[in-house]
Amino acid sequence: MAFRTPGFIVRVINRPAVYVGLGAAGLSFWAYTIINATNSNKSHNSIFKGVMFHLRHDPRALALLGDDIFYDQELHKPVQGTFNVIRGVADYSFTLQGSQAVGNVRFKGHHIPASGCWNSVIFELDCNGETIQL
Repeated sequence: MAFRTPGFIVRVINRPAVYVGLGAAGLSFWAYTIINATNSNKSHNSIFKGVMFHLRHDPRALALLGDDIFYDQELHKPVQGTFNVIRGVADYSFTLQGSQAVGNVRFKGHHIPASGCWNSVIFELDCNGETIQL
């Protein structure tokens, strides 16, 4: 007795649209995963955490944004820019939120190997049309 494949499976397998659809779904999932992994990497490195620490303790930033300053990947657009540990270069811009307002932060800096510190070239907070240099 030979095993026969059911007819509906044969009909589905012989249609190229099924493969195109599955390929598109797989490609979409791959792109979504890569984009989220890249943003997660940018928002969890030492420079990003240092910038957030500075903002949470700066009196001028607290006056503009209010208490409870945070960045949430689900609420805010992805972190824009680059961060390269090997070359010691960071150029970021991202949106964050406080209890009173939403603001945009721009940080650009480079690493000084002799001292082990980062030198900020641009570090500014833009909130409600007002820009402050930090």
